Amino acid sequence: MKRKLLSLGIAFLLVCCLTLPAFASAITYIYDELDVFYDYEETDLSALCEDIDKQYDIGVFYATVNGELDAFDTSLVVGDKADYIMFIENDDKWNVFYNGRAKDFVNQTEIDALYDVYDAEVSIKSAATQCIVATEKLISANVKSETWAEDTSSKAEAPIITGQEEGALRLLDDADLLSETEEATLLKKLNTASEKYKVDLVIATVESLEGATVENYAGLLYDSYGYGFGEKKDGVLLLVAMEERKWHILTNGLGNTAITDSEAESIGDAFSSYLTAKDYVNGFNVFIDKCEYQINGEINGFPFPLGRNLLIALAVGFILAFIVTGSWKSKLKSVRNQKNATVYTKEGSMNITVANDFYLYSTVTRKAKPEKSSSGSSGGSSRGGASGSF
Repeated sequence: MKRKLLSLGIAFLLVCCLTLPAFASAITYIYDELDVFYDYEETDLSALCEDIDKQYDIGVFYATVNGELDAFDTSLVVGDKADYIMFIENDDKWNVFYNGRAKDFVNQTEIDALYDVYDAEVSIKSAATQCIVATEKLISANVKSETWAEDTSSKAEAPIITGQEEGALRLLDDADLLSETEEATLLKKLNTASEKYKVDLVIATVESLEGATVENYAGLLYDSYGYGFGEKKDGVLLLVAMEERKWHILTNGLGNTAITDSEAESIGDAFSSYLTAKDYVNGFNVFIDKCEYQINGEINGFPFPLGRNLLIALAVGFILAFIVTGSWKSKLKSVRNQKNATVYTKEGSMNITVANDFYLYSTVTRKAKPEKSSSGSSGGSSRGGASGSF
């Protein structure tokens, strides 16, 4: 009997140990009460926040709520997390909450900077991504500085992320289309071109778009990973979706200036036949070469081919010859055309005795007064691209 009771007691404790975590407050990195995110956007943003939490042990959360922001129960999102930064918004307002270790380095200046990052004119997905990426940079800078201050006694070297580790994100082969050797070759080529021109060149392959459009998926990928050089986030991204058999070229900043939408479409036409033939590595090489040519031309000027130089030389020669022969021709004329016939009449031979003016008709031209525009003009977008199928 005692053995049975002891066994039951042990079993009860085991059940409690296994089930107690299920009753603990859950963490929800993206809390979307207003239902503004697509499922795939929420999944990708959650993964981005979870990576930050795992790396720095500081949670980053984004919530859209109904009602007043101050009345919202943050534990519904952060659970038992003590150290966090949380972005929260409703239909009218936007705010930042922070707690725990975040209080050590988040001040009003940093809050103002995060407000500046948030741009209500872009999509909610882009705004959320911008805030999360900016917050990761803020956390990274302060957490690293704290760790470095603690380790100065041992004089250990500060951690450095090499260009190769950063550049590894320029090739995301989630669809597993490439061999390891092909990946290494393409990655080296992408890194070299990106660093040379300071324009990120990125290739990403996915199994499925999960219901999203290829344009939106490419945009979320570009923003989530923080691609792009400089303030304008200069870069070009190629996304290939296997299930939908679609591709999209996203151009941003200088990438958009160097590669217009029509040129992006031409680049797509050049490599899509390789994708159809399952010759992915050569198709991606064509993409890189074409982009590099356009970007180099935008920065350093396009080289003129021999045929174009010949046409220009012929045109200049024709113009010069026309001017010279025209000058010679003018010297051969002894009689010139006259503008009127007065030179052919004898002076005083015609006398006018009666002169009258007769009113025949009038012409009235009316032009509508242009209406004032109700809104000012807006600047052009710094993002473009083209899509296609294979």
